[in-house]
Amino acid sequence: MKIVLAGAYGNLGSDIFRSLLAAGHEVVAADMIERDLGLQGNYTFQKLNVTQADSLKGLCDGADIVISPVGLTKTSGTVTNYDIDYQGNLNLLNEAKAAGVKKFIYISVLKADKAPKVPMLHAKYLLEEELRKSGLQYIIYRPTGYFYDIVKVFKPMIEKGSVTLLGNKPVSANVIDTPDFADYIVSHLGESNGIISIGGTETYTYEEIARMCFAAA
Repeated sequence: MKIVLAGAYGNLGSDIFRSLLAAGHEVVAADMIERDLGLQGNYTFQKLNVTQADSLKGLCDGADIVISPVGLTKTSGTVTNYDIDYQGNLNLLNEAKAAGVKKFIYISVLKADKAPKVPMLHAKYLLEEELRKSGLQYIIYRPTGYFYDIVKVFKPMIEKGSVTLLGNKPVSANVIDTPDFADYIVSHLGESNGIISIGGTETYTYEEIARMCFAAA
């Protein structure tokens, strides 16, 4: 199949990219910049800025599926979650519809529908609603979170020799590693019209994760 992958060079996007190529799909890797990932397979790169609808013209022509893990991952002084997670993905969705794409796969976040006052979650939920009423087949994934995000938070503390955990009670999480998540997405491309909450197969407290990071360091 021909698949448009938006955000193909991001953390999750690059793992989905690898899995798609390994499965033999033709990939249009769309992102703001191209990086050397050492990949081999049937793919082309297309530069895009999801906030500019004109930059998406023709992106989805001939595609069977569009996959978007696109989202704002760090604080910005120029754009918001509503600019990227909602409007940017809506621009992509509209282009997919115009091109006659049959299916749109969107990577949201767990409990996106439960936090209207949290912009990162609410913006994703608004896009979910647009996708559900778009008329396209869809899959919406709501992951618990990514292991690399927790490691990124712990790393500077571990380098200093101590980790500070907030709260008096243990907090547990079954975060998922992005290569595993990517493989799951690619092996379930045939599913449609569902919202799938997904996490890792192992649950740890944050203290246990911190200790694992210390051991690894």
